[in-house]
Amino acid sequence: MITRARMIFAALTLVASLAAVAAPSASAHRAARIVSGSFLYSKGGNIHLAHANGTHNIIFKSGGWYWPSMDNQGRIAAEKQDRAAPDGTTGYTIHRFRQNGTQLSRQNTPSSLSSFACPSYPSYHVSLSPDGTKVAYDYIDCNGIFATWTPSTQFNLHTQVDYYAPSWESNTQLTISHNGVTLSDTQAEVGTWTTSGGLTGRTTDIADSWATAYHATATRGGKKIALIEDDAADFPDGVARHVKLVLGTSTGTTGPITRRCAISLPTAQYGNWHGTDYANLSFRPDGNLLAFDSQVGIFTVHTGVLAGCTATSLGKQLWIKGGRNPSFSPATDTRG
Repeated sequence: MITRARMIFAALTLVASLAAVAAPSASAHRAARIVSGSFLYSKGGNIHLAHANGTHNIIFKSGGWYWPSMDNQGRIAAEKQDRAAPDGTTGYTIHRFRQNGTQLSRQNTPSSLSSFACPSYPSYHVSLSPDGTKVAYDYIDCNGIFATWTPSTQFNLHTQVDYYAPSWESNTQLTISHNGVTLSDTQAEVGTWTTSGGLTGRTTDIADSWATAYHATATRGGKKIALIEDDAADFPDGVARHVKLVLGTSTGTTGPITRRCAISLPTAQYGNWHGTDYANLSFRPDGNLLAFDSQVGIFTVHTGVLAGCTATSLGKQLWIKGGRNPSFSPATDTRG
C-alpha cells in the first residue's frame, strides 16, 4: 500500500523539477585535497564524472540522464527516458558504460513496461552493487511502491514492498528505507535487505517523532548512517515544514543504529520535491564525507566525528550548485 500518495503526483513532475538548475558554485572545494575514488552526479540532464574530491570534472554523458552510480571496477550506470511503453508513455531504461563511454548493456525498468492495466512510474535512486552484477532502484506501480534489485544484464525484479531508496552496503546487502510513516513499533524505519530475501530491521527510532518520511543510506559495511527526514505528508500541499539530516553509527550491516546528531535543513530547498522524495545521499568511500542534494544543489558535511554536531561543526557547505544525484565510488578514475 502506498503510504505517501503525493509520490505519484510528484513522479509526473520529476523532469521539470530536475531541469531547474543554476550555474556552478564558485566556492566548490577550492582547496581540494587528494582523496581516492570517483564521484558522479547529474546536472541539467548531464552526467558528470570527477575525482572523489570534485576535481578533474567532465561531462560523461549529455542530454536527459539521471541517477548515476558506479561499481568498484569503474563501470557506470545511469537512467534515461528513451523507451516507448505499451501504454504509450515513454519509460526509463538503465544503461551501463565503461569510463571511456562504451555501452555495456541497456535494460528496461518497470516504467518502460507500463501498461493501461497497471501503470508504472519512473524509477529513482539507481545503485550498482560493488561488483557490478546487480542494479537496485525503487519504483511505483498500480500495486504500491517497491525497493527492487535485478541482475545488471537481465530484467528479473526482486522486490520489497513499502520500502524505497535502496543503496548497496555490500554485494548481497542493501540499505532500504520505509516509505512513509511506520505503523508499528516493530516496523523498521531503516533496514538491511539481503539478495536472498531477508529484511533485518535496524532501527525504529532514529527519526524524530514528527517525521513522516525517512530516506537513509549507509557506508559500505554499514557502520555510518545518514538519513533525511521530513513531515511533508502531514500537509495537503505536500510541502514539508520540517526537514532534518540525521547521522548515526552502528556495529555493522545488520546492527542497531545509534542516533548521534541531527541538523535542520532549509525546508524551502525541498518544497518542489514534496519533501525528500527525490533527494540522494552518498558517503565518500572513506566514510568521512557525506554528499546530499536539494533543489539548490549538492551539499557536503564532514562525517569523521559524529557527536554533538552542528551545521558549523560538520562544515556544511554548498559544493555543486545545481547538482543532483550525488554518488561516490571507490573505483579508480581511469582517466588519470
